[in-house]
Amino acid sequence: MAQKKYYAVVKGRKTGIFDNWDECKKQIEGYSGAIYKGFTSYEGAYNFLNGEVKNTIKSQDKIKKIEAYVDGSYSEEYGKYSYGCVILFENEILKFCGVGDNKDYVSMRNVAGELLGAMEAIKWAYENKYNSITIYYDYEGIERWANETWKTNKKGTKEYLEFIKEYKKYLEINFEKVKAHSGDLYNEEADKLAKKALFGDIKGIKDEKKDLDRNVEIFNKIMNIEDKTKNSINFIFKNYIISESKLKKFVKEIWELQGNDKKEIDIINLNFDIKNSKIQWSVKNIQGNQQEFEIYI
Repeated sequence: MAQKKYYAVVKGRKTGIFDNWDECKKQIEGYSGAIYKGFTSYEGAYNFLNGEVKNTIKSQDKIKKIEAYVDGSYSEEYGKYSYGCVILFENEILKFCGVGDNKDYVSMRNVAGELLGAMEAIKWAYENKYNSITIYYDYEGIERWANETWKTNKKGTKEYLEFIKEYKKYLEINFEKVKAHSGDLYNEEADKLAKKALFGDIKGIKDEKKDLDRNVEIFNKIMNIEDKTKNSINFIFKNYIISESKLKKFVKEIWELQGNDKKEIDIINLNFDIKNSKIQWSVKNIQGNQQEFEIYI
């Protein structure tokens, strides 16, 4: 026989203790910022309703509130998602953004970014000693998963729900839906921040690839030049005739391309990892600063 459950609704259409889920659901489904919890005993539900939450969520005149607008973006090509966040507090505006590539979230595309934005906003509120936050979002799941009116079937949504449950111990979390691309100033700004973060990260990847391709091209050019250094020891690797003097020439050319002066080089250390087709090197300048590099060939 199934064990009877009681549901305490602290914030909803009606508050109180309900002895079945259907009645509880009527009070919290679609209600922004609903606070409720299920118990196996009436006493547990009563204590939650009258003590635990009230001790955590201070009286209205002591609550420090903030508002946060969040949005997400996604790149299928690079398997990355991003978020933008605009926080309004004490007549000030804070804007920040970020990028993620967690494999458990990527399948949710831009929604993953919006979830991350909501969590980052909540963490910011907690760390800065605010005890009430309203999250403005445009994807319905941001609120539905948090209030358990949608099932959390994926690892990402399950972790999001657990995050919300944990932080609800310390601050009031409310949600307000904003229609996407409706001209809402801060929602549009959150969207722009998310795209800026994503495209900035992608540009960094492209620039890194461009640098790598250039370095490989320089390596090919130098290794195909005849080494006229006396007593030079050569060895063949993948169609390349490699020598220490050629490798040092390659290192110096890369050093110069990065805007450095060859005259400032003090020590070059080289390591050729044949097994992994990788060259690693470090350059120490005359000021004692050292930079490390690597290339796969």
